[in-house]
Amino acid sequence: MTDGRARRAGSPAAALVLEDDDLLSEILLRLPPAPSSLPRVSVVCKRWRSIVLDAGFLRCFRARHRRNPPLLGFFSKHVNGLTFTPTLEPPDRIARGPASVRLDAAAKCRILGCRHGLVLFLYPTRRVAVPPGFDSGGSAVAYHGAVIRGSSDVHGGGRSVPFQVVLVGTDEGRTRAFACVYSSEAGLWVFLSLIWIGSC
Repeated sequence: MTDGRARRAGSPAAALVLEDDDLLSEILLRLPPAPSSLPRVSVVCKRWRSIVLDAGFLRCFRARHRRNPPLLGFFSKHVNGLTFTPTLEPPDRIARGPASVRLDAAAKCRILGCRHGLVLFLYPTRRVAVPPGFDSGGSAVAYHGAVIRGSSDVHGGGRSVPFQVVLVGTDEGRTRAFACVYSSEAGLWVFLSLIWIGSC
């Protein structure tokens, strides 16, 4: 005697639903936003892989889960660098080693932000040139910063992920406040505003 659930799963109606790409996309959009969800689905078959790698599907998946993404882990600063501590259980757990950064103990380092798989910290050895005024001879001090994926990033699967950096701060005398944005695609900083701070 066969199980009733097995008969229903193999029924022609269920097969018709799985053959319709639009319906299958709607079902897959409802998967949890865990790091392992889409990679696991992509190995089911070539058709499912093509659906979950489609740029339109990925935009919809991100938009649907934007408000409740999982916390992958957090960075903490130690004498020898930044350490990533994962918070999820396997298979979604990110290994501690690859996400940690070793730094010179004598150098000052500040974590400014972390999102979309990118981390922003101030450190003397830089991957991105700092805006004018932030270099060693400048008088600008960054108080807050954020790093976000660039608008042209579809799936983030490539080696080079386009990103933007936003810095907000003042000069050392705290007489001027500013905001500036860096685009990795253009390789340029743009100052959005410069405000003179009056004495109160």
